[in-house]
Amino acid sequence: MRVVFLDIDGVLNQLESCFPQGQHAIEANLVARLNGLIERSGAALVISSDWRLFHGWPGCGEILRECGVVAEILGVTPQIEDERDEIGWHARGREVRAWLDEHPGVDSFVIVDDHEPFPGLEARFVQTDANWGLQPADVGRALAILARPVNPPR
Repeated sequence: MRVVFLDIDGVLNQLESCFPQGQHAIEANLVARLNGLIERSGAALVISSDWRLFHGWPGCGEILRECGVVAEILGVTPQIEDERDEIGWHARGREVRAWLDEHPGVDSFVIVDDHEPFPGLEARFVQTDANWGLQPADVGRALAILARPVNPPR
């Protein structure tokens, strides 16, 4: 099984469109790029975005479906508190690892996020530019990573 760990803000929207009138936005052109990645790789999604904390599961999946995401959505990463960062960015790498520990059937994975790469997961990380969201070059890098089998880091 191939998995894309998906952040939403800065990936499926651009910085300027993240919070229009206090609401989150997901941009159709960026969803189309994500759908292309999914269709070409056969990967499923796991939501690692902070959206999972605000919208819960399966609410987050329902929002993505309503916005046109075609991928199978397996769920969300667990929430791990990290006292170093009240937002939780430091914990995201550990949350990805925790999800992988619970799902040993993962053959390959990529993390798509606009934050800095998570320590120890750099080789599986595609960092988007939050000003532009998911770009064709990001999709190409993600496809290349997904083509490489991996033993998930523990």
